[in-house]
Amino acid sequence: MRAALRETMKTALKETMRAALKETIRAAPRETMKTALRETMRPALRETMTTALKETMRPALKETMRAALKET
Repeated sequence: MRAALRETMKTALKETMRAALKETIRAAPRETMKTALRETMRPALRETMTTALKETMRPALKETMRAALKET
């Protein structure tokens, strides 16, 4: 069960964070990447993670837990 939860979390994080990073990098010119990291990407990642937890990870965890309970 722990392995399934870990895998679900990894997948959700990878998919969500990649999309957020790509979008932020496209929007920021090269000279301002350091500023973008501080001002744009951290808040964007925080917001993305909050959204990921609400929309992706919680339902996935619920489904994993249900499946695990049915098996035992």
